[in-house]
Amino acid sequence: MILPTFVYSKLDPRPFYTKRVKKIQKPDGTIKIREQFKPNESLKFVHRFAKSQIQERLDALEISFSSATAFVRGSGMNKHFLRHVNNSGLFNQYWFVTDLEKAYKSVDTETLIDLLRQLFMIDPNPYRHGSSEWLNLEHFFWEFPPPLKSKFSSYEMRAYLSDLFLNPETYEGLAEGYSASPFLFNLYCEFVIDRPLRELCKKWQITYSRYADDLFFSSDIPIGKVKRKKIKKIIAKWFSINQQKTQFFDINDYPQGVVLNKCLARNNKGQAEILILNKGRKEFERLVHAIYMHGMGSREKVAGKHGALQQKTQFFGRGEPSPPKGLKKSLTLYRLYGNLKKGDAIVAKNKQ
Repeated sequence: MILPTFVYSKLDPRPFYTKRVKKIQKPDGTIKIREQFKPNESLKFVHRFAKSQIQERLDALEISFSSATAFVRGSGMNKHFLRHVNNSGLFNQYWFVTDLEKAYKSVDTETLIDLLRQLFMIDPNPYRHGSSEWLNLEHFFWEFPPPLKSKFSSYEMRAYLSDLFLNPETYEGLAEGYSASPFLFNLYCEFVIDRPLRELCKKWQITYSRYADDLFFSSDIPIGKVKRKKIKKIIAKWFSINQQKTQFFDINDYPQGVVLNKCLARNNKGQAEILILNKGRKEFERLVHAIYMHGMGSREKVAGKHGALQQKTQFFGRGEPSPPKGLKKSLTLYRLYGNLKKGDAIVAKNKQ
């Protein structure tokens, strides 16, 4: 996994990053400042190399991120929610949802080092035997003392991670924005929280899934205080829990749906429904108002946005459901003005 110096030295320009500050407005109106680090192409190359070697080791050891649903090939938000649908086609009734505060920054560097060293303990050679690079390995290992040939030293692994993967300002925790950070975060979580949580949830017949730093637990059996306390204890050993985003509820108490991870989920007419609520809906509403209330814009663009929003509505279960409430306002506007000619809505509004 460690990129040999004879390869590393040839990278031009050298692996580096640019820093950017992203401002995010919360629902309460406050501004959240998020620092991100954008890697250049050389640093992306290093990350791709490392990810490929780590994945190869994981495949050889038959290790997978079975609880992770973000940044995993073949998974995503839809499959994240689909895990919580029972055999009746409905979402599990009882939900416990929580969030990890400053997830990337909270990754313990020494623990990550130990995990990576254990993965490569048997064969630290990053190249296959017989390849052209194999001949240069003596130069690679020559500058390091034994027992590096049997396993990486903790000191060298820390230097490697600090230089290329960790937060470049603090040298602790994963750097937000680096291409390998989501992968390494899934690796870290698989061993420190996902495995013990899966074992606990299996005993209690609870479905567990993790979408990045959001943890979802659901069951048709109530998840009581004692169970939630034990779940929190496992998480709190490694991360701080965001109490403001922690909630326990009965999804059937919310017939109009519950917003989770910017999605609206509900049980309706004997089936589970999910609507992905993103900025596209707001943009659609803005276009509708612009074209039909002010006579500006493209009717084709509005129709295209409408179709795209409909495609983002995913239904699990049986039958043909009605649109979830989160989209009703947009659809009402579209139906109200959809058959009018450009500018007619302005006349209609003035007659009211």
